[in-house]
Amino acid sequence: MYYKKVITKNQTYTPVYHTLVDLYAFSYKEKMNQIPLVLLDGISKNPKDYGLMVLLARYYREMGDKLNATSYYQNAIDLAGSLGQTEQQKAIEEELKAL
Repeated sequence: MYYKKVITKNQTYTPVYHTLVDLYAFSYKEKMNQIPLVLLDGISKNPKDYGLMVLLARYYREMGDKLNATSYYQNAIDLAGSLGQTEQQKAIEEELKAL
């Protein structure tokens, strides 16, 4: 798949992780179980990208896994705060409260 090749060549280009997750979620539903693997790979290669953490939290929320969703939301909140991204931090906090 094209997107996996892009990830192989440039592991820090995070929009491709988002696109691959969207493809698996909406077009290749049989691959939905691979979403956490894609996002965990992206997070490991881009540890300062709280957006990937939020995507993973949302995935777990949709799967009914409140424990993991809460964990990844909290990690994203902490990271956004440490990066001085207060607006994003507040937005993520609201998502967590709605959980």
